[in-house]
Amino acid sequence: MMKKIFSITSIKTALIALITIILAITSWQTADAFIISQGVPSTVAPLCIFGGAYGLAYIIVGFVMYCKGYFVKWCKETKESFERTAKKESELEVFQADARKAIPHLPSRQIEILMELHEEEHVQYHRYNKDISNLLKLNYIYALSFVNERDYLFAISPDVFEVVDSYLKKQREDLLVKFCEGLSHKDIEFLRIFFDEKIPFGAPDTKMMQALVWRSGEEMIRKGVLKSHDDKGSHRHETHIVLELVADTEKKLQELQGFGSSYRQEAELDSSLLMVGGINHGPS
Repeated sequence: MMKKIFSITSIKTALIALITIILAITSWQTADAFIISQGVPSTVAPLCIFGGAYGLAYIIVGFVMYCKGYFVKWCKETKESFERTAKKESELEVFQADARKAIPHLPSRQIEILMELHEEEHVQYHRYNKDISNLLKLNYIYALSFVNERDYLFAISPDVFEVVDSYLKKQREDLLVKFCEGLSHKDIEFLRIFFDEKIPFGAPDTKMMQALVWRSGEEMIRKGVLKSHDDKGSHRHETHIVLELVADTEKKLQELQGFGSSYRQEAELDSSLLMVGGINHGPS
């Protein structure tokens, strides 16, 4: 450390001396004439010139050394910041790679929790539930706020959201491909409620939908290929069912099975025109 200090000091001193000499030589004639014109004896003029040159050299070297020190410090901090960022990114890549491998093998309830938190900003769960505890331990979720003695609001970790999103998209893609490739005659028959210009059965003013066809539709709803929108607060819920053809389902049917564009995204069915096991599905 002492050697470094002496080295810096000697360099600074040498630079000051060098710049002093250069300034004194380059400005000698002009400075000498000016000093003498101010009534200063000619014998004292050289001292004034060297004194002024030294003072200016000291300021110049000091400023340059300060700028150099600031620049070196900035470079060091920038390098350290870059290294920290690179380390965090590397750790994140490893974490996400591990999560990508682990999530498909989690217990089904833990996958369901991740799916729920993927869809909702936050969800309330029991803090000491074993599935929640495990997801917290894995750093896949975190507690947002306290609700009561047992429950907290939880959210999915931003670092895991992308992994879960990719996982769900792949699961959805696999589901739709499998559905389209295994499409049965009854499935195609049921889908006519969306792809025929006029709904052929199950809707008001149409004929009865056969039990096997309706069962096929129920299976599509269960898989999530179709969605059921029931207004449970309405009396109409007891007599009518609204089904939605999900956009990605239609797209996949067009890609893999050559379906055309649907005539409608939603179809309202009359429960009294649905057959289950050979009997009327609706109210008697």
